[in-house]
Amino acid sequence: MSRAADEKGETLIEIMITVIVISIGLTAVVAAMGSSIVASDAHRTLASGEVVVRDYGDAIKAKAAIPVSAASYVRCPDAAALSPTFAAPAHFAVSITGVEYWIPDPDPANITNGTWGTRAQCISYIESKCPGLTYDLCDPALDPGLVRASVQAGRTDRSDLAGGQKVSGTVLVRRGNRT
Repeated sequence: MSRAADEKGETLIEIMITVIVISIGLTAVVAAMGSSIVASDAHRTLASGEVVVRDYGDAIKAKAAIPVSAASYVRCPDAAALSPTFAAPAHFAVSITGVEYWIPDPDPANITNGTWGTRAQCISYIESKCPGLTYDLCDPALDPGLVRASVQAGRTDRSDLAGGQKVSGTVLVRRGNRT
């Protein structure tokens, strides 16, 4: 056997092809890890935001749980009247983005029927129940007492790797300690 046959090795082209194949595989692994990090961050932000929305909803319900006879009872409350004192976790902002009011069907036989309406419709409903009096003079017990508040929470410190999602929720508030 000749010495040249014993020292047969890899050619430069074979080594270059091996390096290219390993580089492509390594790039795919790094890209998958990056996607996993972004997805994990988005999930953590959404999960934390959901907790903030639920806690804020509970604070709204606690603030609204005052008897109709109390002097501080507000008929057809707007977002400012429903907003509780709430310490949001660091780097989160939470707010009420909309309020709707349950307007019962005028027919007493259809007490469970009704629609969601605006604050102006809620005030009109109350005034229709006490003719000749203004909204402020009507009996607070005439307020239907059911409010649907839309709540939104989001991070304030950054836009998140996945695009700055915000978490929304709806809180149904039964006011006035009604039975």
